[in-house]
Amino acid sequence: MLDRKKITYVGLILIVGGIMLSFDGAGSILAEFNTHGFWSDLERLLRTIGGVLLVLLGIYMYRNAD
Repeated sequence: MLDRKKITYVGLILIVGGIMLSFDGAGSILAEFNTHGFWSDLERLLRTIGGVLLVLLGIYMYRNAD
């Protein structure tokens, strides 16, 4: 079983990784030279949403590491 300190570290890693993933996806969406098809745009959107969900999961784990 994980103790409180390890769960806190995992939460922080998820927060940082989620922020990085969100910025990567949003940057790919906003870049004007990236003109691909529907599937590439969908992948970028899902990457951004997935990053936000990772941040939320990390915040949940960080706050509830009792």
